[in-house]
Amino acid sequence: MTGHMGSLLLMPLMLVLLGVWFAYATTPLHMSAYRRRCASYNVQNNPNFSSKILYTDYKALTITYSCDLDPETNLHEVKVRVLTRTRTPQDKTILKAIFYLKTIDFPWERLEILKSEAYCFEWYILKYHQRPRPGNYRVPMNSFFEH
Repeated sequence: MTGHMGSLLLMPLMLVLLGVWFAYATTPLHMSAYRRRCASYNVQNNPNFSSKILYTDYKALTITYSCDLDPETNLHEVKVRVLTRTRTPQDKTILKAIFYLKTIDFPWERLEILKSEAYCFEWYILKYHQRPRPGNYRVPMNSFFEH
């Protein structure tokens, strides 16, 4: 099926998902007000990046899912987020999200629509991990501690 993600993302597909995504809708969070802000995440060698993507069309829509145990309440906290490439996505993108959530029996009504309050995520890969850093950026050796 097109658009579905497995537990493992292939490198070329992962590169397509890099960049900025806006949280258009989310399960309720423990915040009284959402602030317009962005968070950046280095996804290189991050197993959570590919394992939390429930669905994507690789262009305009990504749906993420996580279920974490809250140690204080001993209850599982489910987070579903509908991420879009723009703060105000096209209707067809939202309809695609609603349709997919219905196929997995997750009610769209449980999500809060953030609209202009949407915060964003930036997924990136640091380039210096892929090649040695230039000599002037290397940490100097302190010979004092070498006995």
